[in-house]
Amino acid sequence: MKRRVLAAIVASVLALAGVVMIALYVQQADRRAMRTLEPTSVLIVTQEIAKGTPARLGKNIEARTLPRSAVAPGVVTDLGTLQGLVADTDLHPGEQVFTDRFTKPEALTNDDVVVPEKLVQVTVKLDPERLLGGQLKAGDTVGVDISWVDTKSVHYTYPLLHKILVTKVISTAAKEDGASAAPVPQYVTLAVANTEADRLVWASEHGTIYLTLEREKSKTDGGSLVVWGDPSVLPADVPTGSSSSSPTPKAGS
Repeated sequence: MKRRVLAAIVASVLALAGVVMIALYVQQADRRAMRTLEPTSVLIVTQEIAKGTPARLGKNIEARTLPRSAVAPGVVTDLGTLQGLVADTDLHPGEQVFTDRFTKPEALTNDDVVVPEKLVQVTVKLDPERLLGGQLKAGDTVGVDISWVDTKSVHYTYPLLHKILVTKVISTAAKEDGASAAPVPQYVTLAVANTEADRLVWASEHGTIYLTLEREKSKTDGGSLVVWGDPSVLPADVPTGSSSSSPTPKAGS
C-alpha cells in the first residue's frame, strides 16, 4: 500500500515537473520568436478617448510590446510626443495611438490660445492707439483702463481689470484716404469672468477703453479712480485723483 502511494506521489511530481518544463519551453520559444520579429513598444488605447481629451498613461492608454510587422507607421512610442495635445477625434479601445490623431487644444476651439473653461470671451473694437499701436497679439495679458463722462460732464478714468488674457486679434481692412491710410481698427477678444464681461461691455458702449500690456512681473496694484471736471459739480465723496470706494461704472452715472 505504501509503495502504491509513494509511486503515485512520484508520478504526480514528475507530471508537474513536465508541465513546468513545457511552460518554460513555450515561454522561451515565444521570446525567441519575438526577438526575430523585432519587438516594439507602442501605446494602445485602453479606454475611449473623447475628442478634445488628452492621453493619460495608465488611465486611457498603456504600453504594449508588438512585433515590428504589427506596428503601423506613425504610431506613438513615446508619450512625451503627445505633451500638451488632445485627441482631434474619438479614439476607441484597442486602437494604436497615432500622432496625427492629436492636435493643440486651440485648434479645436478656433482660438489662437488655450482659454480656461471657466472664462467667457468678449470682443471689443479698438483703434491702434488704444492697444499699444496695434502690436498686441494672442497670448498677451493686458490691463483694461476705462474712461467715461457722467451727466454733469465729470470725467472718470479707472483701471478696471488686470492680467486679462488676449485670445484673438483681428485687423479690419485698411481704408485708403488720399495719399495716407486711415487708422485700422482691430477686434480684440479677451477672456474674462462673466461678471467682468458685463463691465467691459458697459465700458465699450458708454465710454472708452485703453489696453495696457502687463508682463508676468508688472506691478498692477496702486491704481485708483481719477476724476476731473468743474469743481462745483464734482462728487463730494470722490476728490480729484483719489480712489472711490465704489468705482464700478454704472449706467447713467
